[in-house]
Amino acid sequence: VLVAVLLTGCGSTLSTGVAGPSSSSTPVPWISASAFAALMPTPTPTPRPTGVASCATGDVVGMFTGGQGAGGWITRGFAIGNRGAAPCIVDGPTRATYLDAQGRPIVETTPEAATLNARWAVLGPLSAPSAADDHRDGEAMIGLATYGDCGPAPALASVTFTFGPPTGDVRIPMVPPKGVGGRCDVPGMTLALGIFLPLAPAWWSTRPPEPSHAPSPLTFTIDAPSIAFAGETLVYLVHVRNSSAAPYEWGEVCPSYLEWLGGREVTPTSVPGHLAKPANPVYAGLAKETHLLNCAAAGAVAPNGQVAFEMHLDLPRDALGTEMLCWERMLWPATQGCEPVEFLAPRP
Repeated sequence: VLVAVLLTGCGSTLSTGVAGPSSSSTPVPWISASAFAALMPTPTPTPRPTGVASCATGDVVGMFTGGQGAGGWITRGFAIGNRGAAPCIVDGPTRATYLDAQGRPIVETTPEAATLNARWAVLGPLSAPSAADDHRDGEAMIGLATYGDCGPAPALASVTFTFGPPTGDVRIPMVPPKGVGGRCDVPGMTLALGIFLPLAPAWWSTRPPEPSHAPSPLTFTIDAPSIAFAGETLVYLVHVRNSSAAPYEWGEVCPSYLEWLGGREVTPTSVPGHLAKPANPVYAGLAKETHLLNCAAAGAVAPNGQVAFEMHLDLPRDALGTEMLCWERMLWPATQGCEPVEFLAPRP
C-alpha cells in the first residue's frame, strides 16, 4: 500500500487564458513513457515461521476490495482471510486465473507478470472477510492488474488464485470498477495480465514493526497554471528539491508517477434535494495518466539543489470550474500533492 504524504503545492499565478507553467530555469522535458505495471519494489525476504500449519482446503476466504484505472491499466485488490480458529500459512499464489461470467478461463495472450513470485503470508484466526470493507486483523492482500480490459475483451467476473498445497484454489467474484475502463490501443487488442501488489499482510493488520528507512532527501511541489482550457493539454511543472548535502542519484529505473483530475459527480436525480448516494454515480472531468519521470535527462540532483520536470496531462472536454490537479510519485517513499486549477470551456 502506498503511503501518501501530502505536500503543499506551489501554485503559479499565470495570466488568464495561459495554459503553461512559469519557471525561472529550463525544465527537464516531459516524456510519454508509460509507467511499469509492477509499482511496488520487491521486499526483502524474511524467514518463513516454524510451528504454524499450512491453511487447509476450505480455510481460506477471499474478497474483492475494489478497482481503479490508471494509464490504461485496471488494478484490482483482494483481501485474503482464514475461517479457522488458529493461524495458518498460505503459500503463493502460484497462479491467478481470470474467469468470465460463465466460469470459463480467460487466457491472457500477453502476460506481463504471469509467474507469481513464491510468497507466503500468515493468516490470523477468524480473519475471513465477509464484505469488501470488512477489515479484520490477520488478513493478507494481493493486487492484480490488466491492460486491454476493454472493447472486445471478455468481461472479468471472478478470479481463481491457486495457492500451494494443501490450500489449493480460492475463487473470488469481482464486480466491474465504477467509472473506469481499460484502454484499447489497437483494434482486437489482447488482454495483458500483471501483478502490482504481491501477497503480503494487509495494511490494517497487526504485524511486527518494519525496519526503519532513512528519510528521503527529496521534496516534490506542483507549479500549475491557475487557469486552463478544457480539451487541451495541460502543461505544468513539478519541482524536485534535494535537501541533503550530497548529490541525489536516481538509480537504474526512473520513478513512476500518477497524475489525475478527480472530476465532479453529475449524476441526475428525479428527486430535488435527494441526498442518497446513487448506486452508479456518473462523473465528468475525469483524467488519469501514469508515466515515467524523465530522470535520465535530469541527471543527479545537486546538493541543496532543485530541478523542474515538465508535465503533460490531456484534459477532458467536460472539465469545468475549479478542480484539483494531483500528482503522486508511486514508488517508496510515495509523495502526493494537489493544487486547484480553474478550467474554462473549450476554445472554439
